[in-house]
Amino acid sequence: MGRYAKRQFQLGQYFLGQRKGSSAWYRCWREGSGTQRVSLGTSDFEEAKQRLNDWYVLQTQPEETVEPVKIAEVIARYWDKRGQHTSHPPTTRGHCDHWLNQFGEKTVEEACSFTEQERFKTALLEQGLAAQTINNIVSTGRAAVRMAWKKGEIPSVPPFTLLEVGEQEPMGRPVSIEEGRRLLGELRDHVWLMNVLLIATTARPAAILQMDWVQLNFEAELIYLNKPGRKQNKKRRPVVKMPPFVKAILLPIKKDSGPVIEFDGRAVKSVRTAWRKARARAKLDLEVTLYSWRHTLGRWMRSKGVPKWEVQGQLGHGKGVTERYAEFDPLFQKEATAAIEAFWQALQGRGDSSGTPQWTMSANYLISWCRLRGLNPRPSVYKTAALPLS
Repeated sequence: MGRYAKRQFQLGQYFLGQRKGSSAWYRCWREGSGTQRVSLGTSDFEEAKQRLNDWYVLQTQPEETVEPVKIAEVIARYWDKRGQHTSHPPTTRGHCDHWLNQFGEKTVEEACSFTEQERFKTALLEQGLAAQTINNIVSTGRAAVRMAWKKGEIPSVPPFTLLEVGEQEPMGRPVSIEEGRRLLGELRDHVWLMNVLLIATTARPAAILQMDWVQLNFEAELIYLNKPGRKQNKKRRPVVKMPPFVKAILLPIKKDSGPVIEFDGRAVKSVRTAWRKARARAKLDLEVTLYSWRHTLGRWMRSKGVPKWEVQGQLGHGKGVTERYAEFDPLFQKEATAAIEAFWQALQGRGDSSGTPQWTMSANYLISWCRLRGLNPRPSVYKTAALPLS
């Protein structure tokens, strides 16, 4: 025993020991030609026995058999906790369905292996999906797996691979004046108003669907596309000028707060079905999407000689005018706003006797808006209110 007293309690290869001249107890074991020790932090023999016993039991417990986790369980929990609360739940739901359809009852380890990932991406390509769309689907699965790992449900996060994405065409093909006129003529109620705002702001559809009345400054004629409290991301939502035509349309129905795009008093989360039906009635192809206005106006503004930096600022592609209070400059986005106003007037047939007068379609929306709320429509008021402000 050398410097240690005689063994008085032993479990396996571990025993209690004391150094000569010390009352402290140690957990001891033989290693090579010497004895190793770790203090048990007590001088009481019975307590030392208990501490050695507790430690020994923990060390010798058989390892629990960990059941493999199925990818379907991980995806389902992700959807329940996070997926349905993303900025666009239907898209996230579609991503989750792709994972479930592809892997079914496979485990996370099986589904996320390199071979299975490659098969998954190949299958999505064969369905005609774009590379960026496939990467978004893979990223949703990766987010689900990472959430499971953070919660301790799986031991590690496997590596994920993405497809190389080249330069992409803008979403939604541009439309002609005649096509845009037909489309607006087929839209109804809140869907019509949403499209008017898409034209007025060149914003992405999500920004308009999420817009609150507090984002509209009628006095300064500004529209803050980024909702208060929302952090900017790579799809930047800028501050834009409020064209006269949209100010005239919004003023009669303005509120202090609440969703701008609403139906039956509730915020609208999607107009997909109504949009498809209106597009079909207008006899337009599937390449015409809610993004078509943005693509169309981008080209329109450049064709009207709007400076590149103003177009970038309007579309949120860059910082544009970077001064903190630049939006209150009388010249802020002046040319871009004038071009957008001209586009609207062209859609309304201004100067073209065959076109529909501007107030007509504005009145259609306002009458519908009043009827939905049980109010008495007064066409003379709508006609006056819908005319552009000079």
